[in-house]
Amino acid sequence: MALDLVVEKLDAVPEAVRSMYVEKDGKFHLDVAGLPDVSGLQSALQKERDAAKAANKALKETADKYKDIDPDSYHRIMSKFQGDEEAQLLASGNVDEVIKRRTAIRDADWQKKLDAAAAERDAEKQKTSKFLSRVLDEQIRAAVHGKVHDKAVEDALFRARMMFSLDDEGNAVCLQNGEPVLGKDGKTPFRPQEWIETMRDTAPHWFPSTASGSGAQPNHSKGGANLMNLPPIERMNAARQGKK
Repeated sequence: MALDLVVEKLDAVPEAVRSMYVEKDGKFHLDVAGLPDVSGLQSALQKERDAAKAANKALKETADKYKDIDPDSYHRIMSKFQGDEEAQLLASGNVDEVIKRRTAIRDADWQKKLDAAAAERDAEKQKTSKFLSRVLDEQIRAAVHGKVHDKAVEDALFRARMMFSLDDEGNAVCLQNGEPVLGKDGKTPFRPQEWIETMRDTAPHWFPSTASGSGAQPNHSKGGANLMNLPPIERMNAARQGKK
């Protein structure tokens, strides 16, 4: 009859050989001379079994976690990041950092496009403003043409620019509280042509001096100075009318 090397209880072996067993670690071991101590090997073997069991459990959990991922698609995606810092972040599971970096790159690209669009818009606004100013100046020049001295045109333009602006149809109008100011007829807007006539009393030095009637006398306090601004022939005619 062969004897077991290790038993849980002595009752498991014949009474005649129970004296051949010694108790160790809560069990009974057959005391055999020359038998090597394999307890260390058994302990190491148990640890390896436990580690293998834990590894199999972790592998199963990982497989369950990624069971819906196509391996071929995963490898195609990862191949695009191979050797890149993002690939290392993805491999380590730091997906949020990759998203953060990609978002920053996208935002920077959008901001660059927005800045370019804003610069283009500002350039167009500046170009439009210059064009509208030129249109307004042309209408004012047309209104004062032949009515004021050539040297008074710029002064008239300066004052008119502060009063007039262009409406939606490109006509020069004078606005008050966003509404066009009406002219003398009470129907049509107040135009530069009407405005320039109102400036004869406000800025008489803009206008050439004229005699009102055959019996008019030259005004030496003001007219004399204004006569000097007239062309030679007009000064001669004005002087002749003054002597009559």
